Parts: sequence; C-alpha cells; structure tokens
Amino acid sequence: MNKGIEMRRPSLTFAEAERNDKASKIRTAGQAVIVGSGVIHT
Repeated sequence: MNKGIEMRRPSLTFAEAERNDKASKIRTAGQAVIVGSGVIHT
C-alpha cells in the first residue's frame, strides 16, 4: 500500500491476511509508529 502521498510523506506498507474457521491473522510490515492496539471479538 502506498500512503502519505497527499501530505508529502510517502511510505510503503505491506499487508497480508489469513483466515480459517477459528481465527484471523493479519500481518503488516513497513516503517510505522504504534498509535493504538486492540482485539476484535465476534
């Protein structure tokens, strides 16, 4: 994913998602700063 282009701070982030009957897994990679975290219960 390309992001930050409009604010003139371009960067590249990679994302991958997997899902099976019991769980979902999401992976991201790139330069970032954590601004929050959580768990989604369904």
